[in-house]
Amino acid sequence: MHEPHQKPISTYFFYILLLVVSVFCVALYWPFLAVIFLTAAVAVVLYPIFNWINIHITGRKGWLASLITIGIFLIAIGVPFFFIGAKVVAQAQSLYVSLSTGGVTNFNNAISHFLGSSVPEPLRADVQNRFSDIVSFISGTAVTIFTSTASTLFSLLLMVLSLFYFLKDGT
Repeated sequence: MHEPHQKPISTYFFYILLLVVSVFCVALYWPFLAVIFLTAAVAVVLYPIFNWINIHITGRKGWLASLITIGIFLIAIGVPFFFIGAKVVAQAQSLYVSLSTGGVTNFNNAISHFLGSSVPEPLRADVQNRFSDIVSFISGTAVTIFTSTASTLFSLLLMVLSLFYFLKDGT
C-alpha cells in the first residue's frame, strides 16, 4: 500500500508519456503550423458567409455549405492570382528565352557601346560587372521560384482541406 499523498508510478509514467507524445506531435506539425494558423484566420473571416449559406441554401448541411464557401473563396482569390501568375510566367519565359538566345551578350554589347562614348574607362568595367551580377541574381531567383511551386501547391491543398473542416466542424 502507498500513502495517500503519494501518486502511483503509473501516473508519473502517464504524464511522461503524454509529454513525449506532445513533443513528437509538435515536431510533426511544425512545418505546417503557419498554414494551419492562416487557415484558421481565413475560416474566422469566412464563417459568416458559411453560416448564411448553411442556413439559407443548404438546409443545415455543413459539408455542402463548407464546399460552397470554399468554392466562392477560391474563385474570389484564385481568379486574380491566376491572371497575375499568367503574366508573371509569360514575362519569366520571355526573359529566359532572351537570356538563353544571347540576349545578355547583345544587351551587354549595347551597354558597352553606350558607356564607351559617355563614361570613363574605370566606371565602364564596374557597370559591366554590376550588370553581370544582376543577371546572375535573376537567373538564381528564377530557379528558386520554379522549384518552390510544388511546396506552394501542397500548402494550398493543406489550406483547402483544413478550411473545409474548420468551417464544417467549427460551429
